[in-house]
Amino acid sequence: MASTTINPAYRDRACAARAALNDSPLQRRLRREAPHSVGMVYWNPQHETEQSLRDEFQRIAGLGFGFVRLHCIGPVERAEGDYDFNYVDRRLDAAAAAGLSVYPHFELAAPSPAALARHGLDRAAAERLGLEDERVRAAVAVRVGAIVAHCRAHPAMRGGAWPIGGEPPPQRLAIADAIDAERFGAWLRARYPSPEAVHAAWCIYPAVDAQLRLQASGRAPLQVASWDDAVRIAAAIPPGEAGQALAVTALKHEVFGVQRDIIRFRADQMIAQHELLTALIREHDSEHPVIVGHHQLLYNHPQLGWDVAGAARVADGHYTSIHPSWHFEPVKGELHRPLYMQARMTNDAFKGGFSSAYETAGGAVQYSGGYGNHMDPALMRTLMLSYLAAGNESIAFWLWRARPGGIEAGEYAMTTYSGAISSWAEAAGAVARTMRDWREELWQAESEPELGILRSWDTEMCTSLEPNRHDLRDGPSNYSSGPGQQHIRALIGAQRAAIDHQLCYQILDEHELRAGILGAYPAVYLPHLRNLSQEALAALLEYVTHGGRLIADVQVGFEDPWAKLRCTGVGEVIERIFGGWIDMIHDARTSDQRVDDIAVAGFYGDLVTSRARVLKRFADGRPAISSCATGRGEAVLVGFDLARMCWEPGRPECERLLAQLCRGGARPGWSSDLPLTWRRSCPAADHYFLINDEDVPRTANIHVHDRRYCGGRDLLADTPIDPTMPLAITVAPGDAAWLRCERAAESTSALPPRS
Repeated sequence: MASTTINPAYRDRACAARAALNDSPLQRRLRREAPHSVGMVYWNPQHETEQSLRDEFQRIAGLGFGFVRLHCIGPVERAEGDYDFNYVDRRLDAAAAAGLSVYPHFELAAPSPAALARHGLDRAAAERLGLEDERVRAAVAVRVGAIVAHCRAHPAMRGGAWPIGGEPPPQRLAIADAIDAERFGAWLRARYPSPEAVHAAWCIYPAVDAQLRLQASGRAPLQVASWDDAVRIAAAIPPGEAGQALAVTALKHEVFGVQRDIIRFRADQMIAQHELLTALIREHDSEHPVIVGHHQLLYNHPQLGWDVAGAARVADGHYTSIHPSWHFEPVKGELHRPLYMQARMTNDAFKGGFSSAYETAGGAVQYSGGYGNHMDPALMRTLMLSYLAAGNESIAFWLWRARPGGIEAGEYAMTTYSGAISSWAEAAGAVARTMRDWREELWQAESEPELGILRSWDTEMCTSLEPNRHDLRDGPSNYSSGPGQQHIRALIGAQRAAIDHQLCYQILDEHELRAGILGAYPAVYLPHLRNLSQEALAALLEYVTHGGRLIADVQVGFEDPWAKLRCTGVGEVIERIFGGWIDMIHDARTSDQRVDDIAVAGFYGDLVTSRARVLKRFADGRPAISSCATGRGEAVLVGFDLARMCWEPGRPECERLLAQLCRGGARPGWSSDLPLTWRRSCPAADHYFLINDEDVPRTANIHVHDRRYCGGRDLLADTPIDPTMPLAITVAPGDAAWLRCERAAESTSALPPRS
């Protein structure tokens, strides 16, 4: 994108703040060393001979992979702090003999049974008490210390890491017992200055007189006069199933704020557990990275009791599982664009640091997931290049050999039923070897983002507490249907429009807004983002004032993080940003609204302008899109659900409008007539990743306006390409290509800080 009006000093500070988000000496060392980080999950808990292990690991190494993830290898405790590592050592030794690094999965949150017994506890009691209990924490420290001290110096750990987290389960979103109540009370005290502040946050009528009754006659008023009152009110909300918050109760109008804090409490508990495990590991080993894992990045995270963005920042790297069978329920099984979206989110949750598509499908799936998938060399290349295009330095596959029976029997594997290496494993090995050859550039490459898309934990939380409308029950399960999906679908839609129009983007969160990174993005989009804090709105106002381009659709910021209406009108923060506001939101289901050739779906609003000019109008003449010059920048307010209307394929007119509003007339630095094309840059060369999701061959023509090339190569085909414009490459149906274009001397200028 062409240069923006953003104040240069403001932009420089923002780029520095973004580079500092996850910076550390270890991250800088990883970028210098550029390890070869493509691997395989080896899951076989049976006893194997040393020769069998060596043979299998040698086959993995021979294909070009650099590490194995080892599961089911925990040592046997003989006495407190004394472990038998024979089973572990045989696997580490075999990996080292094959030249492979190891990522060992030890269930490091599991406590030492002997240490628990000394305190009169067992495993069930430890699970109930959790890591917040000092006895459980001490028992976990015993086991972590023994394992890390034993393994850290093993040759197989060279290039390895300590994984924690993984695929967390849904949390129980209620105050379940006295232990929960005590901890929730402590959590409240740490976050609110007084019980009166809790009352003001939770109650939708905070000034109601104590003699009045709220909603139901004869019921005591919902009044927080003490910390005990707050805990009592929270504990009175009946528990539901894991991953289910109950807003529709006897207190249905009053408990939004209470539920918000219960869910936030659960998410913070998970983050604290990751922080503790990371600290325990680092006490014994500061050399190897600790990496935190997640999955289901396209889901509503508060609905599951998670804060992925918060947890991802805890350690030295972020990894996720990405399976077409399991993780694309919210997009009805669609494959190619969601692959990039989840890979993008994996990287963006740990901007500037080590990220990994750490468990991605290695083979065909028939029954075990919500959707099945085939596997062949072309799809394998598509998977891997999607992860690379999104900026992940590492990839690993689930799994080398399939489970021998039961659920997942024969599925996901890189080897066939007969044990032979599959054609897609050969293809994966070819990509892995190319990654090894160019690993220094991949570790230094930049994504050059033009657009930031804000994801809002508070909006996900509040929409998940709404009653379940009939016409929103359209997903395969509770995790892909209902009001809780509205912001998620808008987030997907904004990404779809950016992908199809080759707008390089990153996903942002409110923590990053407060860290001061907004000025690093020429444009920022707010998709169906109803719940925003005052701090976030202040950061957005500062961004526009300093020259940023801000685009928001109809839901923007009309509620606070506790789902209470925000004042609008002249002088209020929304008006100061946009030169107008949405004065009422309507459901288009019962009203036919159009803007040019676009039929409006979802919500639309009564857009009132004070200083803004009207860019587009609804068919009846009312304002539909406005634009306001605020300081050096421009704020665009869209009076309808534009991003959510791009959720599913088939609305090119909506995608085109969204992309046009984000670009604002700026000329892109490059373009391709194959939609799924991405570029990552380093000082010496640019890497282009292309995916053809059609069933016919496509010749992609790439026009580059912002630099010149003096040479080029199709890396997977190992053939030269003509560096003159346009770059032309034919991509087979359903396949992918990877181009490296060497930059001419005048085009090798320094890039902004790594992002």
